[in-house]
Amino acid sequence: MILLPSESQVVGLADQVLFQLDKRLIPKGAALASLIINSKEECQNTLFRVVFDAGSMSEWHSHPRGQILVIVRGECTTEFHDASPTVSGVGSIVWIEPNVVHRHGSGSEEMEYVSMQQILNGTATNWK
Repeated sequence: MILLPSESQVVGLADQVLFQLDKRLIPKGAALASLIINSKEECQNTLFRVVFDAGSMSEWHSHPRGQILVIVRGECTTEFHDASPTVSGVGSIVWIEPNVVHRHGSGSEEMEYVSMQQILNGTATNWK
């Protein structure tokens, strides 16, 4: 049994409504996203579910307090300006350090992750 505070709720991934991400954020291919937790307060978390079509890649960006990815389907390639790309499979938990410029993408198959990032100075993501 899971006990939660009365104002908490459990939402299954299958129950999430997905929306198309803007082409400026996903210049190669396409991706859908669902905002699971939408925080605006300092030091609170935002939580997204993101599904990338095969062969898609995000725009370069960073997170002022870092980012955690949990890969739930497919393989996620994370590229960095000054380091070799990493490929992470289902069940992997990826930590990206604060302010490290990077981008995420899928390989030859669809890929899905859940991401968590904290708000700092009103934002969780800085797009380049």
